[in-house]
Amino acid sequence: MRKYLLSLLVVLLSLLIVLPSNTASAANGKVTLKSYSYKGQPYVQVVNHPNKNAAAKMNKELKAHAVNAAAIANSKDIKQNKNHYYKTSVQTAYNKQNALSIVYYTYVYTGGAHDMQGLETFNYNSSNGNRIYMKDFLDSRTKIVRANMYLQSILEKRSLANPGSILYTDTIIDIQKGAFYYNDKGFTLKFIPYEVAPFSEGFVDVYIPYEIIVNGQNTTPAKPQTPQISPVSAVLPSEIYVYSNDLKTFLGTLSTNTYDSDSIFNAYGTYGSKYNTLSIWNNYGTYGSAYSLESAFNKYTLTPPVLVYKGQPFGYITTNKNVVNGIAPENLLTFAESL
Repeated sequence: MRKYLLSLLVVLLSLLIVLPSNTASAANGKVTLKSYSYKGQPYVQVVNHPNKNAAAKMNKELKAHAVNAAAIANSKDIKQNKNHYYKTSVQTAYNKQNALSIVYYTYVYTGGAHDMQGLETFNYNSSNGNRIYMKDFLDSRTKIVRANMYLQSILEKRSLANPGSILYTDTIIDIQKGAFYYNDKGFTLKFIPYEVAPFSEGFVDVYIPYEIIVNGQNTTPAKPQTPQISPVSAVLPSEIYVYSNDLKTFLGTLSTNTYDSDSIFNAYGTYGSKYNTLSIWNNYGTYGSAYSLESAFNKYTLTPPVLVYKGQPFGYITTNKNVVNGIAPENLLTFAESL
């Protein structure tokens, strides 16, 4: 229990954006907001703030959104057709504990079956006015991986519960530009229509608890599959296939013939090239990136590529030392040559 509390304290201290110390702020860390409109586009402003410089920084950005929106809404491209429009709305998603989250929604119609919808979130340490981005608290590989694993498990569960409601269960968080807002015990990711789900689902919200970032998941995510292990002996390396964790995508064989087009050891072949998207050696690809949950090189993932012999999964290719029957990528050739 003490270890958990210390871990949680470390993260909360690193998230000064959520719990900054400033005696000038209100007791509950809440700021006063007032609604305004600029040429028909709404925005909010922080008023009566004890720190005028902090308020000025936030207010400049919050108003600029409305000014930019008004310029587009009154542009020739929009005005030339009476059916076209560019509208925005604003929501205060969170305002306490010295954290402020403002969400601007955008609705644009220039023809077609429906409008296009977007959003932008503005998150601040409201005591000093500093803008906060996701990269400021998902600031390590461990935190990024844990947040992504949790996100994908939630999307997978929603998809299973309501088939068709989620299009992309393997979505990766954009920590540079991703939209989010605070809540009391974590943060909520916001996705626009078509980003993870059909237009009919509207904006999709996924809550990520800080506890997940600190300690990871206490329960097994919905996505990982656990193969039944079979002993492998006296087989040809070329008979051992590599598949994605869902067993849907072929990723090559363990053939030690470096001229074999299917071998993962053929540096010039589809599955051995460090440039091909189907190669586990592609540092930027789905199966080779240190950040992808489907990758052999993500040392935290529970869904690495699978080794298959005669249709039966028997092991994993992974740098995650906690995965049972896992083989590190750098040991694959030695393993194949030993068969």
